[in-house]
Amino acid sequence: MNKVYKVIWNASLKTYIAVGELSKNKLSSSAVTASPRALRAGMALAILPVFLASPAQAVGYSAGTGASAGSNDLAVAVGNNASVGSGQAGTAIGANSTVSATTTTSAVLRRTDGLGDFNITNAAAATALGNTAVASGNGSTSLGSFNIAAGALSTSVGALNNASGLSSTAIGTANSASGNTAISMGGA
Repeated sequence: MNKVYKVIWNASLKTYIAVGELSKNKLSSSAVTASPRALRAGMALAILPVFLASPAQAVGYSAGTGASAGSNDLAVAVGNNASVGSGQAGTAIGANSTVSATTTTSAVLRRTDGLGDFNITNAAAATALGNTAVASGNGSTSLGSFNIAAGALSTSVGALNNASGLSSTAIGTANSASGNTAISMGGA
């Protein structure tokens, strides 16, 4: 029996242990340490592209047969017969999508968007997403197929919904919210 031993550091147990005289100590560690200066330099290099990147903007961009962005500031029309009328910073994407909000004095209220086929967005700060979605109330949102958000600040989500009251919400299928602050949910 071997009675000669030595004491070595066990990196995995993080303690000193007694081992036989023929045992070997693992000299390399699996942990990698970096100085705080190197960490700061690495973080600075990682976020550098965020500060160097400049935003891309398309001014009066249109693509597709019959697409028209008009003479608006930052208007984009993409798709066959997609058009942005008088609304500044409007976006119409999809076949026959129409954005035609009138210009207002507030920069926040000028953005109007329509994505999908046959969308109509003709109010300030309105958004219509989906197939044949209509957002005609100021600040209204229409998401889904064949939805109408006609009331100011109204929201219509789903399919075949109509939110025509002020701040009304219609969610689901074939719902109608016609009173002010009315909520209609479910399916027909």
